Amino acid sequence: MSEGGPPIQSYVDPTAVARIAALRLARMGEDGDEKLGILRRLARQYIDCNLPKEVETRVEQSFNEQLFAKVFDYRTLLSHGGVPYHLRPKNYVAGRYDDFSLGLFAADSSGPVVASAELKGANVDLDAPQTGRKNKRTPVKQALAASPNTAECRWTLVSNFRELRLYERSTKRLLARADLLRIRDRRQLAMLLAHFDRAALLGTYGNGELMSALDSDHPSSPLPSADNAWRLVVRFTPTQDMQLPLHVMEQTLFGLLRNTEFAFVGELDSDLDEQPFALRLLDGWCSVDTPSAALKKGKFSCRFALSTAGQVQLTIRSAEAESQRISFDTLRHTLKFGMNVTQRLVNACHQKSVVGSGTGDGMKGVLGAELRDVSERQLVVGDVKRWIVDDWNHGVALAERLPVADSSWHTGTNQPRGLPRAFADCLSELCVQFRDRGRGIHVSRAAAEAYAGSE
Repeated sequence: MSEGGPPIQSYVDPTAVARIAALRLARMGEDGDEKLGILRRLARQYIDCNLPKEVETRVEQSFNEQLFAKVFDYRTLLSHGGVPYHLRPKNYVAGRYDDFSLGLFAADSSGPVVASAELKGANVDLDAPQTGRKNKRTPVKQALAASPNTAECRWTLVSNFRELRLYERSTKRLLARADLLRIRDRRQLAMLLAHFDRAALLGTYGNGELMSALDSDHPSSPLPSADNAWRLVVRFTPTQDMQLPLHVMEQTLFGLLRNTEFAFVGELDSDLDEQPFALRLLDGWCSVDTPSAALKKGKFSCRFALSTAGQVQLTIRSAEAESQRISFDTLRHTLKFGMNVTQRLVNACHQKSVVGSGTGDGMKGVLGAELRDVSERQLVVGDVKRWIVDDWNHGVALAERLPVADSSWHTGTNQPRGLPRAFADCLSELCVQFRDRGRGIHVSRAAAEAYAGSE
């Protein structure tokens, strides 16, 4: 990997990856520092022990125990009591012994292999032909050819103790590559875990979270793109552990749809029995799509999604009359609506959660947001005196996706880190990414907080 590029390169839908990484970041405690310490030790030992000079067999045992067991949380044979365990070295699959397999293993059976791994020495180029071998395959092609051709085996891993790659076995598509020596902070660690840890690749029953990220029709996926439309995604991840029963999630969503307090939903027929609201349940996620409805300006579609872990994700798709513009009035109104709905869902879930709900008004968590399908769209703020801190009121989006880094949000109605401040954070971060001649749009935080706090 290039030293100048990001330490983790992902080729999975960025909204789905952000959702998975947000859960890792929100729940990361002191174990995050321990995991970063192991990665820093790998970086030091790579130089101090001159790992490129070591043959792979001298490194792989410690590499597996430290990285896959302690950082990625896979159980090895002796790391925990009971079964299943998840990492089996030198497993005999597809007529050969791999370097290790990931799966759900017990002492009396081979168990389903969900991932097969190929390790190479630290001086080996994963894309270069192996001249010392008869077939001259690259390590990547060797690993993909050796992975068992079964429905259960979904992933292929390849590593040279510095670079770690993940492939989808059936399509041979590269999903992620990481430079392990350059993972230095918790956000980078969360992204790494979102692609490689046990919950991502195995889950509880061999159906890890990353499978949902590859399914564009999954309940946790955002609404698909549409002609002339842009999408806003708002996501909340609670910092505390909680467990929502599926029936509670469904009741919570239907309760929201019946609430005519929100102008968006109020445009719909109040007789829900005749509305085509079909809830979808899969992999601990529940979602519902609303028909298109008018929201002051333009046409909107919406998807509400909840997970058993308490994550809330809302997608609003807005069709603009002019395909190359975004109305600032529509953007701020849509963001306020999205955060109001998210707050309502979070607080309803908080009251009904059955594990670790805590007490008091609202919940602590992290808020994430993003605009999608906005490349080359122009944003112009008309009411300059109220909304802008300087005279620069216009800009153009330079990318299809404009993300807002996760920030803290307490969804209580009277909290210092409540909705007005969180709204101002999001709106400011979105607007500054509309650029012209090296300058972004700087929104007045005072105006944003006042607007979010108004009825």
